Amino acid sequence: MLRIGAPLGFGHRPLRPPIATFRNQYPDLRVHLELDGNLVDLLQTGTDLAIRDGQPQDSSRIGRELAPNHRLLCAAPDYLDWHDRPQHPTTCASMPASCSASANRRTGSSRAAACG
Repeated sequence: MLRIGAPLGFGHRPLRPPIATFRNQYPDLRVHLELDGNLVDLLQTGTDLAIRDGQPQDSSRIGRELAPNHRLLCAAPDYLDWHDRPQHPTTCASMPASCSASANRRTGSSRAAACG
């Protein structure tokens, strides 16, 4: 069995075609795809391959870019009038509130993923 871990948003559409091709080439090998946003210990969970955002935190891991991951930072003008305007995305973590959202290109809907 090949165990693959990937973020929920990345797993549905981008991974379906290559996994189907892989399964056609190796029909006796089962593929288990775990779609979750949590970073897990690959050795502890028995995960063979993980798809993650950003650079590997562990230098013993080997990674390469699969696809670009574009982000858009937005704020309401009134919010920026009350708080200092961030000069760099890394300074947003220290702001009083931040939210991230995911958008569904097919339906045009969006949902808040995390606010704090």
